[in-house]
Amino acid sequence: MTATSKSAGLKAKLARFLPGIFLLGFNIGTGSVTTMATAGANYGMTLLWTVMISCAATYLMIATYGRYTLVTGETALEAFRKHIHPAVGMFFILMPPVADMAAGLVPSVPEVASSETGPLLLIASMVGTTIFSGLFIIRTTLVKEAGWTMEHDKQQRRDAAFAAIMMFVISASIMAAAAGSLFAEGIGLDRASQMIGLLEPLAGPLAVSIFAMVLSLRACLRNFRTC
Repeated sequence: MTATSKSAGLKAKLARFLPGIFLLGFNIGTGSVTTMATAGANYGMTLLWTVMISCAATYLMIATYGRYTLVTGETALEAFRKHIHPAVGMFFILMPPVADMAAGLVPSVPEVASSETGPLLLIASMVGTTIFSGLFIIRTTLVKEAGWTMEHDKQQRRDAAFAAIMMFVISASIMAAAAGSLFAEGIGLDRASQMIGLLEPLAGPLAVSIFAMVLSLRACLRNFRTC
């Protein structure tokens, strides 16, 4: 087998999972890391079921959105503009997280002083960081750019399953690491900023600095009016 044929074979195998790998990198970020670490540090592995259910729901949504594009040849944004209204497509690019909008509909008084993160709030955060609406919108674009048709439906579902399984594995690993270290030592996490001091002995000052900058940028994006 020549080097060219080997390279072509490798590219063909990699192409089977490239959309799933992209979705994995898009979905697993600082929010997922801090949320899963907090869950593991405060409650051990007792909330692992939340990750499993969230990833299963994510798979169903990824596969469904991908199948729509296979059938129609349209991305989600194209469908929103064409079949609903052009402004809807812009809304789904710029809208805040669904969990934030839902929380805003419930009358409540924000607490200034924070205590240990409650399990119900943490569960909502875990679901929100996993089932992200933008993920499904981007899925349709990736499927269309890959040139997949209904003949690739099986491959599309396999790729979606790969992405969802890896999301579960990574999230569960983060939770397990926090449960086996912080939870075992009785060290809880109330804020994402606490991870900076905990990461320094392992990751070093440069990695910690990058992590801190990402957290700051994330906070600015969420509160751009006051940043």
